[in-house]
Amino acid sequence: ALSDVIASQTFKVKEGPLSFLINLSDYIDTGLFLDHRESRRDIASRVKSFGRPVRMLNLFCYTGAFSVWAAHAGAHTTSVDLSNTYIDWAKRNFTLNRLDPRQHIFLRSDILQWLPKEIGLGRKYDIIVLDPPTFSRSAKMDQDFDIQRDHVELIHQCMQLLEHDG
Repeated sequence: ALSDVIASQTFKVKEGPLSFLINLSDYIDTGLFLDHRESRRDIASRVKSFGRPVRMLNLFCYTGAFSVWAAHAGAHTTSVDLSNTYIDWAKRNFTLNRLDPRQHIFLRSDILQWLPKEIGLGRKYDIIVLDPPTFSRSAKMDQDFDIQRDHVELIHQCMQLLEHDG
């Protein structure tokens, strides 16, 4: 059966000049959201339009596709996700595209807890990608995440981290 052939296999796919690892069997999602394809290209274009070094923050980064596109365009990226599996996958996507993950920041953290700390440190970003799940519950989190309840505060916190021309 076809399901036996693809079980536990990771495949490389191309998106423009970049490559990404997908997995068709082991997770709920494949590792690459196709409906974000144009948004990823837009991020790369925006990075190039600044005409200066750019810092990009990718929250709920999943497998790092937005970060890969931004880094490929020249940005320094910070990618944050609660899952070690996805952080490791993001690093593999960087390596696959000859981008050194050691030159970028990857953090496993509960974003609801991390954002206030980052604001307190006074860090700023030129571009912020905020693509949260609808709902998330994990033993690694202090509280569950519900987009209906939490989105206004998330946006407010991101705005505090965004440069004035970001």
